[in-house]
Amino acid sequence: WYRAGAKPLVFAGRLVASKDVATLLAALALLPAERLIILGDGPERARLEAAARYLEGRVAFIGTVSDVTPWLQHAAALVLPSRHEGFGNVLVEAMACGTPVVATDCPGGPRFILEDGALGALAPVGDPAGLAHAIAATLANPLPAARLQHAALRFGVDRVTEAYLAALDSALTGQSAKLLSA
Repeated sequence: WYRAGAKPLVFAGRLVASKDVATLLAALALLPAERLIILGDGPERARLEAAARYLEGRVAFIGTVSDVTPWLQHAAALVLPSRHEGFGNVLVEAMACGTPVVATDCPGGPRFILEDGALGALAPVGDPAGLAHAIAATLANPLPAARLQHAALRFGVDRVTEAYLAALDSALTGQSAKLLSA
């Protein structure tokens, strides 16, 4: 698909129920011009492959890859349809590539990473029509790559390490102050 100049959607993650790739497949059915590449593996793979058969060749299950970056760099958008998400590193990875992102507004990191939807569409959890709408809106009006790349910098190693050390320093200083005043 990439060689043909197409830009498919990409999902990257473990194929488990909490990632809710089934909702993404149902959303794809509502977007007949789009194709989807699924990167990752897991216990839900066989069930998802069977569920994707009705999409007639518009879904490619690649399996686990050592580096998602080349896939993200050439994607129309990354879609993360999770029911819950700890942080969502793949969202930051896609943004660092300048790739538009769509995620569900699930408990966890997506709302924080996407700044309440300013950096990527947030769709309702478990809602294929809502997810399809968010994908279509993102593809019709993608954010500039430079804006996404700049936003991803706040999660870079240097900035995260600096914030972590500041939090430790604050915790230690606060604890020391309590001991001294006791």
